[in-house]
Amino acid sequence: MERVARLSLFIKESDMPSIPDTSGLELIDKIYEGYVREDNNDKLYLGRLGSSSIGNECIRETWFSWRAFDREEFEGRVLRLFGTGHWQEDRVVEDLRRAGFSVWEKRDDGKQYECVDDTGHFITKLDGIIKGVPRRDGAHILEIKTHNKASYNALYKHGVQKSKPVHYAQIQITMKLQGLSSCVYLAVCKDDEKMYCEIIEADQVEQDKILKRIKSLTEATMRPAGISDDANSFGCKFCTYKEVCVRTKEPLRNCRTCVMAQPTVDGQWLCNLNNHTLSFDDQRAACEEYEAL
Repeated sequence: MERVARLSLFIKESDMPSIPDTSGLELIDKIYEGYVREDNNDKLYLGRLGSSSIGNECIRETWFSWRAFDREEFEGRVLRLFGTGHWQEDRVVEDLRRAGFSVWEKRDDGKQYECVDDTGHFITKLDGIIKGVPRRDGAHILEIKTHNKASYNALYKHGVQKSKPVHYAQIQITMKLQGLSSCVYLAVCKDDEKMYCEIIEADQVEQDKILKRIKSLTEATMRPAGISDDANSFGCKFCTYKEVCVRTKEPLRNCRTCVMAQPTVDGQWLCNLNNHTLSFDDQRAACEEYEAL
């Protein structure tokens, strides 16, 4: 041991193998972990049907999401990206005000504008309401979206209805429930800050179609038809619910995935086993009589 100690005195520090400094990577990991921790802080998936998914090609996917069959987990980097999108919305509102337009992005109580349908189970939220649009009278829905370069180029070439049918459906049902007949759709390209604007008019046919879809979803007592029963098909292979869809995975255990649960008026849920209105905590826990749909 003494000889080894003496020999070590003659070894230069520069001759020793370098150990990569991982401090920076660990710092970044901590940042991302904070986003995941905040996202998983009991902000459960048991919400209302939302307008952002009501136009999905697969109605079963939308139903699975609402009935909480599974939960999509996002890594911290993606959650931070979502936050960047929200920041861009605030920035665009300030851009519009700076340009002289009147914009209201929040109600008098400081909360975001939102509309709920007659069942209480469907909700849509507005980025804002805008007035003063050139050659347009009155108030309009304001919808702000961010896009990557490829998505933006498709939008610029084909317009909202063709290139972004999910956005189009969201806008139409929002106009219907808010009682306005037009929407200012403002898109920002995340790669180069280019902007695209389209004025979208109310489409009664599309609105009626979405209202029927909402009714179908809220009244469904069993799984609606999906676009495919093949989990590896193009429309299914990236779906969060593909495993529960083809029954290779059990749905999450909560009241909404139980055969006894039934949506009722005013956004409430009823357990048909004991005729009991289910609170949020009830729904999350499920009982010993749970039976999966």
